[in-house]
Amino acid sequence: MNTQAPRRQRRRFRPLILLLTLTAMLAVLIGATTGFQQQKPPLPDPEPAVDPVTDSYEDRWGELDRAVKRSEYAKEAFASSDDRVHYTGSDYTVLHGVDVSDHNGVIDWDAVQLDGIDFAIVRLGYRGYGNGAIVKDEQFFENAEALDCLDMDYGVYFFSQAISVEEAVEEAQFVLTQLQGHAPSLPVYFDWEPISDTARTANMNPLLLTDCALAFCQTIEEAGFEAGIYFNQEFGYRHFNLITLKDYDFWLAEYADAPSFFYHFQQWQYSCTGSVAGIHTATDLNLRFIPKEA
Repeated sequence: MNTQAPRRQRRRFRPLILLLTLTAMLAVLIGATTGFQQQKPPLPDPEPAVDPVTDSYEDRWGELDRAVKRSEYAKEAFASSDDRVHYTGSDYTVLHGVDVSDHNGVIDWDAVQLDGIDFAIVRLGYRGYGNGAIVKDEQFFENAEALDCLDMDYGVYFFSQAISVEEAVEEAQFVLTQLQGHAPSLPVYFDWEPISDTARTANMNPLLLTDCALAFCQTIEEAGFEAGIYFNQEFGYRHFNLITLKDYDFWLAEYADAPSFFYHFQQWQYSCTGSVAGIHTATDLNLRFIPKEA
């Protein structure tokens, strides 16, 4: 019997097996690296506006909660010029603002203010949507220090991916730690957005999401800061229980020439493609409404 042939075959297969093993290990390493890089939340896509004249709220969103305060803004008082929206209603003082993150790079805040911007909302950090790690925004300290020195009104937001009340409280505590030495005059916002069907936050229960927002805001307010919730129309209508959150500042995202959202809100993000001096990328534009009797 010839026993040498099988041994030679085994010798020839060993380099191939080693090569396949190294290839598999490299694929795992690349996948892990890519997964880590994808923890940073993507920029949101614009949401189409809803015109109540042609598309009723009930048909689009279902039954409304009449216990939640209705919007008081007059649609005819909104006007667009120079790529910005203005409000001419007599009951509110309206401020123009931007919201930014490290996606916008290094910002010249003196130039921003000279371009007619009254306030800013700065991202403080975010939770990864894959591994759930909390990460500080790379430009937060630079932005906050510049705004403190400029004496410009600003608030902050945290991009949440909390899937429990405990995680929402953890996020709020992280925010409070990073805010030491800073004094934002506007609210700290809870910004929870869907990512994908494969994210750890997929299929989040609306009742639990409301509980997370409430826990975050309560923790922030107990520390002496104002708190608020950022949402688009879908989340305002279908996911958050707004009557539970009514004591907090509402920041609506609806990209349109005039808001159609049924409920009342204090701040409106109307564009994600704005151009502002001192910011070298497209940026989000906002209006903040202050009752004149206040």
